[in-house]
Amino acid sequence: MISAKDALFRLETARRYLAAAEKLQEAQEWPGCVHYAQLAVENGVKAILACWGPVPRSHDLTEWLHRILDQDLPDEIRSRIQQLIPLAEEYGRQKHVMSTYGDEETFLTPWDLFDETDAQKAVEDARQCVTLAGEIYEHQFGEPPSR
Repeated sequence: MISAKDALFRLETARRYLAAAEKLQEAQEWPGCVHYAQLAVENGVKAILACWGPVPRSHDLTEWLHRILDQDLPDEIRSRIQQLIPLAEEYGRQKHVMSTYGDEETFLTPWDLFDETDAQKAVEDARQCVTLAGEIYEHQFGEPPSR
């Protein structure tokens, strides 16, 4: 079942994670910023997936985006989804694990792994994903996303 309510829930979750990432960026808490930006991207992608059906319980979502691209889509939506694939790849399971637990093989904490540059890029990428998710939602459901 395709549900605007499910998509809107995921989009609102993505927006809130993005806001948290921005606050952590201001506080110069780099790994937390990257972690919340990763969750914003993940939930932004899940908002898009919800526009076409059930949302998978996974951090790795590129396969699901490719499945949507296999469908007959307007060029503008296809283009937006194609823009999201590299973000979904970069902010998938590996980024989630590293920003949460660090690198357990090399004993590097998230604070060792992420710096200001990483945080800035993560927030920019999350903003792009959340914006694209909102645009796709509006196209699919004919109204701007709002709760």
